[in-house]
Amino acid sequence: MDPRALELLELPAILDRLAAEAASEPGKDRSLALVPSAEPDEVDRLQSLTGEAIELFERSAEPDVADVRDVRHTAEVAARGSVLDTAALRSVGTSIDAATAARAAIETAGGAPGLEELAAGVDPTLVRVSEPIARAVEDDGSDLRDGASPALRRLRRELREGRGRITERLRAPARDPSLREHLSEDFVTERAGRPVLALRASARGSVPGIVHDTSGSGQTLFVEPFAVVEDSNRLREAESAEREEVARILRELSRAVGDQADGIVSLVEAIGAIDVATPEMPQLELPLSGRVLVFSEAHDSNLCAPPTPPPCC
Repeated sequence: MDPRALELLELPAILDRLAAEAASEPGKDRSLALVPSAEPDEVDRLQSLTGEAIELFERSAEPDVADVRDVRHTAEVAARGSVLDTAALRSVGTSIDAATAARAAIETAGGAPGLEELAAGVDPTLVRVSEPIARAVEDDGSDLRDGASPALRRLRRELREGRGRITERLRAPARDPSLREHLSEDFVTERAGRPVLALRASARGSVPGIVHDTSGSGQTLFVEPFAVVEDSNRLREAESAEREEVARILRELSRAVGDQADGIVSLVEAIGAIDVATPEMPQLELPLSGRVLVFSEAHDSNLCAPPTPPPCC
């Protein structure tokens, strides 16, 4: 269709409004990509979907798809062997859970064969991917949970205890009146990942240890006392082991996502189609008093009243 004609019909404004009322990221993107159809059967199908959505809204809550993100690219890169970070994994897991819940809601409500056909694109067995993610990744996607694996729980406990032990041993000199006057600062800091005390350069011999850094003026030395070197070494080993365990878990979860990439892509596309058919009805459909677009046998359309936004596109 002539783009100029679509502009005169204010189609971009209609699509902007439809996208604004879509609940999910895939629904918003799909709304903006809609184009009018000249095929009567396709128009009838889309209008039937909207009719089902209105009926579904009137007798039950519409499916909640707000947490579904467009994770198609994420799934595809995982399928190519990339390791996903915790935020990406959490988006995949949340999207799967929201999509499978939406499918279940549509099927439970019944009476909407068109929507049920779209929902069939959501494979409920994908929860086998989302459940391990939910167990392993924090709700906000910021990090792995300590309980992501028994080994990670043990290593993080060792790290907490080790850091606490080293900090306490370094605070002892800071509380010693004979040493306090030689310290530039009375708190423990780090240099090159090692715990150190800030010691005045003039008192270098008062705390035997390894100098890891100096201040810009040269008046302060950052010294790791020999008394904590062994504990610090053990802490570095635990940190290395913790990083390796985190990497292993992320690889395992990412591999599971990649193995189901096709199903995740299908899920996103199905939810986008459902969302377009079921926008926020109270805000969009019902106030506009949309009517069904009727075709004659000659396929001439009756535009006496504004069509319902989703089917006309």
